[in-house]
Amino acid sequence: MRTGQQYLQSLADGRTVIIGGARVEDVTRDPAFEGIARTVATMYDVAADPSNGMIYTSPETGKEANKVFMIPRSREDLAERRLAISTWAEITKGFVGRSPDHVGGFLAGFASSPETFDKGGRPFGQNISRLYRQLLDESLFVTYVIIPPQFDRSVTAHGWNEELLQVGVLEERADGMVVRGAQMLGTSTAVSDWLFVSCIRPLAPQDERYAISFAVPVNAKGLKMYCRRPYAPSQPSCFDYPLSSRFDESDAYVVFDNVFVSLLRAGEQSGRLAEVFENLAASLKWQDELVSQTKRLLIYPALVLVVVTAVVVFLLIYLVPQVTGLLRTMGVALPMQTKVLIYTSNFIIDYWPLVFGAPVALAAALVVVIRRNPKAAYLWDHAKLHLPVTGPILQKIILARFANFFALMYQSGITVLDALKTSEDIVDNRVIADGLMRAGQQINAGESLTETFQNLGLFPPLVIRMLRVGEATGAIDVALRNVNYFYTRDVREAVDKALKLLEPSLTLMLGLVLAFIMWSVLGPVYDILGKMKF
Repeated sequence: MRTGQQYLQSLADGRTVIIGGARVEDVTRDPAFEGIARTVATMYDVAADPSNGMIYTSPETGKEANKVFMIPRSREDLAERRLAISTWAEITKGFVGRSPDHVGGFLAGFASSPETFDKGGRPFGQNISRLYRQLLDESLFVTYVIIPPQFDRSVTAHGWNEELLQVGVLEERADGMVVRGAQMLGTSTAVSDWLFVSCIRPLAPQDERYAISFAVPVNAKGLKMYCRRPYAPSQPSCFDYPLSSRFDESDAYVVFDNVFVSLLRAGEQSGRLAEVFENLAASLKWQDELVSQTKRLLIYPALVLVVVTAVVVFLLIYLVPQVTGLLRTMGVALPMQTKVLIYTSNFIIDYWPLVFGAPVALAAALVVVIRRNPKAAYLWDHAKLHLPVTGPILQKIILARFANFFALMYQSGITVLDALKTSEDIVDNRVIADGLMRAGQQINAGESLTETFQNLGLFPPLVIRMLRVGEATGAIDVALRNVNYFYTRDVREAVDKALKLLEPSLTLMLGLVLAFIMWSVLGPVYDILGKMKF
């Protein structure tokens, strides 16, 4: 259980608290907040003392937790929770309205019915449950800001003269989002751990960018708390002013100056940062192992290709001209294959800059065109997906990567549309990315995820079947992880099989080339030897 000393130490975390234009360096020592901070510390000490009966074993975590955060499931639970809250209220005589049990209590209420937050097909219920488990584990002091700034009450935020006066989404990025704006009324925010941000005022359909709820630590970069003029500094004596010197919670106007909310932050908020890192590490490890295996298996075929190519060039440039001169001095009629070989040899000798330079120049030009021309880049990505042997493997690699990261984002609470938008960059193929963009547009128009993917024609039946099952069961992330598993296994097997077939195929092909050269050179020689009389 958290103690008062641990709570006071946690407040020295670099948070930005401003009073009268000056930043408060240490809220535990500043006269404006020292009294309320020590009052809350006393509450934590009382809760941590087993003799006060405020400790129970949480069924959600299996660990000791504070009863004020309990989800009551029986009459007895409700009575125990009431006694715990009363114990804390006796310390403050009810004058601290935003003590840790306030917001912690309604987060427990949220977590008691997480399915309510799953309406609309988005896993917000599990986000609430994970935040609640973290609240229990760490005995967090969570406060909230749920009231928009009071600029113009005749319209909602979208109708104000400036954008993002109320906190809203400034930018959506591949790794998260940036929020900007302000919200109030942050009571006790300066001495809390985390801040729950939402909006209690009804929003209009045009206020989509303001329809957000999230939780962040109060020391998040860009988060600033402008507190009202405090009462405590002007009443220093706790005997003369027992209330204001101890219980001045100090409301705050909270400003979000480009506060970044990342995917990893979602893992931290949910208490599943280790799982997020584990999934990312597993994906990167698989890709690294695949590249390493491919490089290792390509060493011998590449060596064979280099050696045989060098031998063929040597034969065409050096051996073939000498044998050709010998055959011409003897006046022998040359067969067609020998004439073709001689023509090839002469062409390479006469135009060697073109022979060796043209492929390099063509490759360089192709790279430049692909990089500068979006249409050419699209056609190149389309061609890669339809190449024999490698095309199906590449498609499976892309779909495995998409399924893995889409499941990870969906599981972390990212919406389907946002996850699809982020996946456009992850797949690293313009054809698939274009399909995902069109999928987002169709879903936004009201179609289901499965119908959209099926209409695009880019995804094989396995993906469609898995998505249909995921939508029916409400477990899209589980379905996509299964897709990732199957495709990962298929890619490993396909790459291993292709590389094993490459070695004998390459050896056979190069052997046929050498056999043709030897046949073309030695055939006329044997004819001459056969006509000679000894």
